[in-house]
Amino acid sequence: MLDAQLLRSLRLGHALFNSVVFLLFIYQAYLGLSMRRARLAGNIDVNKIQKHVRNGPIWAILAILGYTAGLVIVTLDQGRPFSFPLHLIVGSFLIILIITTFIISQIMTNDQRLRDTHRRIGIGIITLYLFQALIGVGILSSFKQ
Repeated sequence: MLDAQLLRSLRLGHALFNSVVFLLFIYQAYLGLSMRRARLAGNIDVNKIQKHVRNGPIWAILAILGYTAGLVIVTLDQGRPFSFPLHLIVGSFLIILIITTFIISQIMTNDQRLRDTHRRIGIGIITLYLFQALIGVGILSSFKQ
């Protein structure tokens, strides 16, 4: 079994890392919304498009790493990954949505239906991330310091 102080540090590190990833997804959403508004107004902001396209896969990988780290930490701490089922289910669904929106981004080109689907899934990701963070804060607060 790992030292209690190390587990506390890992839990906090997981929370901080995923909080940063959440903020990166907020930034990604800002870029996407800015691109959409510019496109609808007849303008193209190449700089924002490049950032959105270049950073999206990186943020997705970071989210998957944070999810995986959470599974490992819970398994080391509790002995099984299903100790916090709601957090696990929401996290799993988040990863599915992140992978789905990445796949859509690779094939959407100028198809408005795919663009709308990409945007809606992105809104779902942001919403679920916020819910996931609140669940995580509840979990962290349940541990004795």
